[in-house]
Amino acid sequence: MAFKLGFKLNPILRRHGWAPKAGSDWDKSATAKELSFWREQGYEALELLPDHYTKEGFVFDVSDDEWRETKAVVDDSGMRIEGILGWRRMTFREPWASDQEAELEKIAKIGEILEVNIIDVQPVFSLPMLPSPGAPTRQLFRSLWDATTADFELSAQSLKRYAQRVRQFGASLALQMHPDGLCDIPKSTFRLMEMIDEKNVGINPDTFDNAWIYPDYPSSVVPSAAEQCRMISPHVNYWHAKNWERSLGPDGLWKFSRRHLDEGDQPIGLMAQHLVAAGFDGAVIMECGRGFEYSVAPATLIRSRDYLGWIRNVYAPEVPLRKYYGHFQPEVLAASAKAAGSTPGS
Repeated sequence: MAFKLGFKLNPILRRHGWAPKAGSDWDKSATAKELSFWREQGYEALELLPDHYTKEGFVFDVSDDEWRETKAVVDDSGMRIEGILGWRRMTFREPWASDQEAELEKIAKIGEILEVNIIDVQPVFSLPMLPSPGAPTRQLFRSLWDATTADFELSAQSLKRYAQRVRQFGASLALQMHPDGLCDIPKSTFRLMEMIDEKNVGINPDTFDNAWIYPDYPSSVVPSAAEQCRMISPHVNYWHAKNWERSLGPDGLWKFSRRHLDEGDQPIGLMAQHLVAAGFDGAVIMECGRGFEYSVAPATLIRSRDYLGWIRNVYAPEVPLRKYYGHFQPEVLAASAKAAGSTPGS
């Protein structure tokens, strides 16, 4: 089975009046019609975004019956809510950890009602988020030397409980590789996965080339985005696909802006090939493009569908990686990964 194409559900829901206690103000027929259109265009999966904070956001105010009603509308369209973005959750330092666990439990309850397959979590510092990479007010948290053994142990204990919790309704946990936390690079992500030690835990590569965010990390632990994806590909169960264009400003700091999947500095095609070669059959959620609501803009969705669909259906099957890269052969990969200590259990 090949990977599924998906996008974020929230903008479409909002556009048609969905909200807590919306009642007749939510045009369910129009919602289902728009989702049905995208199903006919080749999209299958949707991602729900809850709020950053339960105390401030509105998604957590939706009742259980309203969530069931939302699921029914989505189901009628022929699509399904594949995952929930659990977002940035500081699960390893107080005073955040206790509140974050409570919020994750609320997310699990929503996921259970919606029957999602994935809950995606970033084990990183909580909001408010830091400024964009290239202009931080403080040095970004780096797992190799800012994280303590206790940070990994506490996070692993919390996420192990959470993985067991979501397994009760058939879901898996995706650890999102993201700056400013424990899963910023493959080596640390593997370390946390091994400590969690649950079979329903995988990785979301999130298409973010840490080599330029953390230039002081050695290339041996932060290789190119494509190589990172190759390293983690057997463990990927979800993918936030995005692309960026980098530019060096006059102040000597990197700037970046979102671009379509088939442009920018990230080698999306090669990354997708690695995932296809590893048998990835999860959802690819679009997080890129230009303009307002880029992740659900019609032109972006069509362009992304054509590009990833071509890679999935034509290019990757016809041009396997091993044909051109002998060092990508499985036995060579296994030996090099074991020598580098870059896989769980090594």
